Amino acid sequence: MNLNKNIEQRSKEWKEIRKGSIGGTRVKTVIAKNNLPLVDELIAEKHSDTIEETFVNDAMQRGIDLEPFAISEFEERTELNVDSFGLVTNEKFPGCHLSPDGLILDGSGVPLSGVEVKCPSTKKHVEYIRTNRVPAEYKFQLYHYFAICDTVQTMYFVSYDPRFEIRPIHIVQVNREDIVEELQEFETKLLKFIDKLSEYESQIIDTF
Repeated sequence: MNLNKNIEQRSKEWKEIRKGSIGGTRVKTVIAKNNLPLVDELIAEKHSDTIEETFVNDAMQRGIDLEPFAISEFEERTELNVDSFGLVTNEKFPGCHLSPDGLILDGSGVPLSGVEVKCPSTKKHVEYIRTNRVPAEYKFQLYHYFAICDTVQTMYFVSYDPRFEIRPIHIVQVNREDIVEELQEFETKLLKFIDKLSEYESQIIDTF
């Protein structure tokens, strides 16, 4: 596992390193029955000079802007110190990366916990509080933390909306020991996809 603290997320260097790489927002597509469009996308990115820029709408920008406040609120509520890292990679999963919202380290600098922040609509925020579980659309994103940052034992899913003043932050804790089988299945599928991607990439490169 390699922790990179010197690369700023969303910087030009960060985007360049992530070309053709599988990050947390893509793993839901990795698990999907039809993941060939992702295969095409990753190969296209890796072997071209351009990256398809993701459109950042107002809601996404709001999430980016609020993330530091969510982390600060999380630290205050839990009394845990959250560190920022640009990228995390792991040799076991080549062509993959993690861009963590935050990692919690032990005294020797080893990540023991991770923090994933979402800043949803107020309606969704209330739903997350009511259901008190990690939403299905983000489950594999949390599993990606456990896989790439393999020392992490606990994940904190944080929903943050300061507009809901009565309860602006909601935290759901997920422990590695409670999802052992699910995580093993996820890692198996991720490795299978990596092999599939490699096979298609070789075929396309060797066409001429």
